[in-house]
Amino acid sequence: MSCIGDLKQKFREYENAMRTCLPQVDKKPITELLLLMKKDEAPMYTLEIF
Repeated sequence: MSCIGDLKQKFREYENAMRTCLPQVDKKPITELLLLMKKDEAPMYTLEIF
């Protein structure tokens, strides 16, 4: 599989996991939090899901 094809596949898997695990949650804040956690394992943010 090409590098781009692999990236597209991983993104589809991420989207499917988000739809399955957090179906009613806006995905943008989750993605931003994941990016912050990549830089700092314990960022100073609280995420509340209702």
